[in-house]
Amino acid sequence: MLRGWPFLIQWDASDEERAGALRSGKHELPVIGVRGVEISVREEELPNLKDVYREGLGLTPLATDELYAAGGAAIRLVSSAESTGLATLELAVSDLDEAERVLVQRGQSFDRGPDGMELEAGLTLGRLLLVP
Repeated sequence: MLRGWPFLIQWDASDEERAGALRSGKHELPVIGVRGVEISVREEELPNLKDVYREGLGLTPLATDELYAAGGAAIRLVSSAESTGLATLELAVSDLDEAERVLVQRGQSFDRGPDGMELEAGLTLGRLLLVP
């Protein structure tokens, strides 16, 4: 049976060695990290993928059996009869007002609410959220 393993990367160098070799790039959008992702999966594959995240990767389900913590980010599996893949990418920003200024300056369409911003559909593969 084909297992739905997520994409994993193995580095030969330690985190400290890689961090020393990389220069931090400057970007106008004040992104400080990934808050979470939603992954859309076919309904019939959901039980198998729950096993992969729980048993194969050792992640503990949070509020539901479809929500897992990985470091400081949340991974949510959502069933879909249609599309599969990355459904939502939630990026943490240090300053929503600054993020809005950058998006306006670049001509990007978005909706801003009390909890953050969502880039207009069609601009991303799934939904792109910017949250404080």
